[in-house]
Amino acid sequence: MERGMKTLNEEHDSRVQAGDTKTGDRVSELPEDILSFILSLMSMRDAVQTRVLSRRWKNVSAPTSNLQFDLFTLFGINCDRNSLSIGSDNQSDGKCRFIKAVDQFLHLCRSPKLYSFKVCYSLGNDSECHIDRWISFAVRGHTEKLVLDFSGLPKGCELYNFPCNLLSHGKLPQLKHLCLQSCALRPSPDSTNIFNSLKTLDLNMVPLEEDLNCILSGCVTLEWLRLTNCKLPVSFFICAQYLCLKSLILDECHGAKKIEISRPLTAFEYIGGMTNLSFVGAPSIEKVKLMLMRAYARGTDYMFHGLAKELPSLQRLSLSLFTRDVRRKGVFSFHFIKYWFLSCNCLFSFSL
Repeated sequence: MERGMKTLNEEHDSRVQAGDTKTGDRVSELPEDILSFILSLMSMRDAVQTRVLSRRWKNVSAPTSNLQFDLFTLFGINCDRNSLSIGSDNQSDGKCRFIKAVDQFLHLCRSPKLYSFKVCYSLGNDSECHIDRWISFAVRGHTEKLVLDFSGLPKGCELYNFPCNLLSHGKLPQLKHLCLQSCALRPSPDSTNIFNSLKTLDLNMVPLEEDLNCILSGCVTLEWLRLTNCKLPVSFFICAQYLCLKSLILDECHGAKKIEISRPLTAFEYIGGMTNLSFVGAPSIEKVKLMLMRAYARGTDYMFHGLAKELPSLQRLSLSLFTRDVRRKGVFSFHFIKYWFLSCNCLFSFSL
């Protein structure tokens, strides 16, 4: 009797998975557009499981225009880490689980148009074939925003080399926002046109000392640029050729001994050690934020005097100094200043 009941239950389960609506699975009888709407209300993980377990739901696609793959959306894990495991023995298994989950979802995804495509996991160049395939999917979906965050990669692992060839020849003219973290970006001179539709470019922990000028030369419509923890060329110039650039953020970058801004930006932000910073032919900049982690006498003199001379139209200034040496001189007047924040961390007090 017990054995017979077990057989009946197994048969019932198999019929439900096969999409047999006679067993009482009324939901599967609904029109496909309603099923699609139901999937859109599920988490990415639940949507994948639902379509795997039922033939009726297998080819139903959720009308999503934003795809985000990370530990939370795929596995329900809410943490600061960017990998499934900490120990080196399990890192390979965790990576395989993540890759399999992304592949499984994309195999079932039928979205004709994507707005954003985002992947957050510690992946290196050894996963190149999988990541290339995901980017190709985003290209076919005409995505406007592409985010690859591979931070947390173990030491000694090779950075993923972003495949500029997959975006070349006008394959993704809709791409307006590109964000790369812990990647290598090395376009050839004849492939810089892949960036000509970008409005924003956000690079974090991307080595740029030899490729930055080549990259920026193709960003003819770029309006917003942020470089974080990147290695810059010894001399870094933002000149008038970047016609549309309005905002520039340099956050804890290194390698540059000279930074010259000759493009009339709207806003400029710099966080890092003191360097040879100058604004030439860019008097119309209105908003500047400077946080100098290691400022010396020469740097503080420039902040309090040279900056006002070079940027007479400045309206908003946020200045933070971490220094032992502040010379007691009056501050040069900013004629149009509307907002001024000053924070100076030093070993003695001084008067303005």
